[in-house]
Amino acid sequence: MFFKHILSLKVLIALLLFFGMISLFIGVISINVKDILNLNSTQLEIITLTRIPRLIAILLTGMSLSICGLIMQQLTQNKFVSPTTAGTMDCAKFGILISLIFFAGASFFTQAIIASIFALLGSFIFIQILRKIKLKDVIFVPLIGLMFGGIISAITTFFAYALNYIQNIQGWLQGSMANVMQGNYELLYISLPLFIL
Repeated sequence: MFFKHILSLKVLIALLLFFGMISLFIGVISINVKDILNLNSTQLEIITLTRIPRLIAILLTGMSLSICGLIMQQLTQNKFVSPTTAGTMDCAKFGILISLIFFAGASFFTQAIIASIFALLGSFIFIQILRKIKLKDVIFVPLIGLMFGGIISAITTFFAYALNYIQNIQGWLQGSMANVMQGNYELLYISLPLFIL
């Protein structure tokens, strides 16, 4: 059984490396894999300034989300709890709305920090709600999180619709990595200490 896990882990790492390398050559400007040793300055700049940062951002984001899920499961001792079923994502959405209303001219970095703070506050509130209830059934805990998230999401959607921010918030929540370039993904480095732990 242990060797099966090691083998599947090796296969998954090999697939990650393979698809990661392929992604460096996929984009609006086509770069042929055969030309890797004969790249001109424009192609080299595209790979180093946009595609490698995009790949790093995707990997860091994926690892961060999995660690967040693991932390939420450990805090609640429930395997069905994740940032999406605990209201964390909905609180981040509310934080985006707050940043758009009160800090409209703020940088991407500032707005991301505000959304992160609201996500942390939402997780804290969810944990406090769980401490108050006596019944902590495996299914009941995520249902509480979904209800909590639904309330926050409804409030956010109401004000976003009233203030015409629905499209802006949806743009934030899509998670597109198309605009990731060197200089605007470094906020993800905050999650690196979690990988070491």
